[in-house]
Amino acid sequence: MTGQRPAGSIAVTGASSGGEGISVTSARRQSLRSVEVLTVDANEAVERAAGDYVFFLGAGNVLDRHACRTAVAVAEGTGADIVVARWERDGVPPASPSPHLFRRTMHYQSVDEQLELLDDTRIGNKLFRTDFLRRAGLRFHGTGATADADFVMRAYALARGITVIPHRLFVEHAAPPPDAPDQVVDAARALDLFLAEQSTPQVRVATQVRFLETGLPTVLNALRAAGADSATATAESLRDHLVAMSPEAVAGAGPLARTAVSLAGRDDLDGLRTLADRFEHDDLPLPTESGGRPRTARTAMRRLGRAVTATGLVQVALRIFGSGETKSSFYRHLFVRLPQKRRSVVFESHMGQSFSDNPRYIFEELRRREERFDVVWSFADDPPPMPAGVRTVRRSSWRYYLALARARYWVDNQGLPATITKPARTTYLQTWHGSALKKMGADTPGFRSWPEERRARHRAGVARWDYFLVRSEHDVRTLVPALEVRGEVLRYGYPRNDPLVQLRSASQRDEVREQLGLPKDAVLVLYAPTFRETYAQGRQRFTLPIDLDKLRDELPDHLLLVRTHYLQRMRLPAASHAAARDVSHVPDITPLMAAADVLVTDYSSVMFDFANTGRPMVFYVYDYEEYANDERGVYWDLEGLAPGPLVRTSDELIHALATVGTWREDYEERYRSFVSNFGEYDTGDAARRVVDHLFLGAADDQ
Repeated sequence: MTGQRPAGSIAVTGASSGGEGISVTSARRQSLRSVEVLTVDANEAVERAAGDYVFFLGAGNVLDRHACRTAVAVAEGTGADIVVARWERDGVPPASPSPHLFRRTMHYQSVDEQLELLDDTRIGNKLFRTDFLRRAGLRFHGTGATADADFVMRAYALARGITVIPHRLFVEHAAPPPDAPDQVVDAARALDLFLAEQSTPQVRVATQVRFLETGLPTVLNALRAAGADSATATAESLRDHLVAMSPEAVAGAGPLARTAVSLAGRDDLDGLRTLADRFEHDDLPLPTESGGRPRTARTAMRRLGRAVTATGLVQVALRIFGSGETKSSFYRHLFVRLPQKRRSVVFESHMGQSFSDNPRYIFEELRRREERFDVVWSFADDPPPMPAGVRTVRRSSWRYYLALARARYWVDNQGLPATITKPARTTYLQTWHGSALKKMGADTPGFRSWPEERRARHRAGVARWDYFLVRSEHDVRTLVPALEVRGEVLRYGYPRNDPLVQLRSASQRDEVREQLGLPKDAVLVLYAPTFRETYAQGRQRFTLPIDLDKLRDELPDHLLLVRTHYLQRMRLPAASHAAARDVSHVPDITPLMAAADVLVTDYSSVMFDFANTGRPMVFYVYDYEEYANDERGVYWDLEGLAPGPLVRTSDELIHALATVGTWREDYEERYRSFVSNFGEYDTGDAARRVVDHLFLGAADDQ
């Protein structure tokens, strides 16, 4: 070892007659001189390594002379936690299931971007950042090929950057011996539990498919030769693991796996053992030597032919080719390589739940100003009636992935699926969907308690945003740092609020009421509460906390418009009373605010929007202390700044609605301050400014 601090450490592990010597020699002859060589247990090597990076070299295997220099230089340049390269067995490249991965240097923010990496579980062709291994608490659980693969899969799941290079790093002269079937199953079960907590659903499903395609045949083959007691114990463990498989993984695997899962689901251990016996005569190919699954056309056709049942070929095709992982793979490797539609825009609101919010008003302004753009709207369910010429796609469908891959612009208000990487040629506007009273993102204890890899995935998703829209400096001080926004902040205000700023006359308001089917002569009270954290878990039903009988008796000219949060709407009962009308089905709340005489809310960001109307607000905060003092907390004290009275009971609410004329003047100064502090950029021209900045300015250069 030379220098004050080694750049890398090489751990030579395992034992074979004479093998350790050639491994140590290859490690000590590295062209990068600042390395240390440790001939110790792999876990001890992680603890003792003084270098910034670690290689794990099995005894009897040989590192290329420039392996350390090459891999360390790549890691330093990309900041990757893992560098992955080619390897050979006795000088011959193995039958890799994914040789195309190593044709050129590629960097991925996470393994979600390239799930085929999960097929490469060799330990010796990887350089690991030492502080990553220690920070993640990664350890080898046992020795042998299974322990190596388990370590690699966990590292893949937690890594914040993975760089693949076309260089060869080592030659394997001593392959790890095969492990006992119970070791394979136990490791797979432990890994699955780990991924359920620490990774994304896509990675977990892909790992389950890998076990079904490669681990399961190995286990069944070993069961055939095992003794009765050993076979029973292993079959029981295998049964427990197969029962936990996701439907997506089972659908993506071959007929042998599907049969095994079916037997496990029926608790048929004899059937599993029989399947193992029959496996000897099965013409399904064994896993390739490198650990990947064979992918020849003949094999694919044989499997497809076996999978066809009474359900028909079409249904089988949909099972095999309809998974999210498959679509993501096509998106990354094919769709983004297609020519871009340079005037194409994909719009989405609230994860495809509605045609509403800021994306809707940007779309309408773009359509009013410029007819030449190719517009696509994404919807999770059946789309509403849309203007002529607008295409719609179902969220997460093949057409959805294709539209995003070829679009010049993305516009949404919440976040596109994490598995969709943004091409450099695409511009992404994140409009967001409201200012914050309650603390968000990195400002919450919950976020800080997330595993680092989960926070890294959040940052990667936010890093796709090229522009972030705000309506006040309050947003800049809170949302921008809390969400860890890196894109350019546009201080244009919210396009959804343009109609509220512009709509002033009674005749205009009557016109909106007529469009919504609301009475012109009633005092309309819009009740728009926010959701509670427990609602997001589906554990509570919404109960209207207002005495409607008393409201009808004391305020017969008032009509309560109940507008639940969009996350609650599908689970909550409608208000059915003469004094109230459920308007939760109205996808866009802006017209409801324009039609209302009074807003009743609690902590919803609708308060910031409605303030543009200048009309009175009442804050029905029956659980204020609980809400404000829970673990998330609030950015400011509603009681001190609210531009209207805070009430805590139904009687107090009805009294406040009956006496608006007596208290409204008392809140005029607060109201002006509220608008100034939380909506200074809502000036009525946000949609125009966004379209000018994002679309027409860029379009003029084309």
